[in-house]
Amino acid sequence: MDAGDAGGCSVMAKQKPSGSRAFFLELVLDLVVFVLCATVCLQVFASAKTTSDLSAATSRLGVEAQTLAENFKATGGDMDALAGRFPASEVAGQTLSLYYDGDFVPVGSRDDAMYLLSCEASDDGALHQAQISAQRIDDPTEADILFDFVVARYVPTIASAPESLGNEGGA
Repeated sequence: MDAGDAGGCSVMAKQKPSGSRAFFLELVLDLVVFVLCATVCLQVFASAKTTSDLSAATSRLGVEAQTLAENFKATGGDMDALAGRFPASEVAGQTLSLYYDGDFVPVGSRDDAMYLLSCEASDDGALHQAQISAQRIDDPTEADILFDFVVARYVPTIASAPESLGNEGGA
């Protein structure tokens, strides 16, 4: 009987461990790799969304800035006439400010605005210039200028005509 009992114990001691522990460990490692990959993918997609939004805003503000530049040239650099063409604008000296919300609808105040389009004029005799810039103003950490450019219009002054033009007939 003792021999039978001893034989039974040796069979129990040589039992193969089940594969569930190795399977569970592999499953946990797979889950960790998946989470890491998902985190990287989400960061890439979030960055792409931010870049896309910035690109759309820059494009839309570029169109608005081009309209502002053309109107500046059409008014001959007259800031009051320019302000008349943009009813939601604010004029302070030689600077015209246009505020836009997130949908690029003009708003009357800086408090409601997400973007600022400004036109700072200078006059050097016959040369009328304006520095036009666009920036995001709703987030103080991202108050960078998105773009800026200079537009100029030369307006010659009419001086007295040279004598040779007035004396064609030689009278």
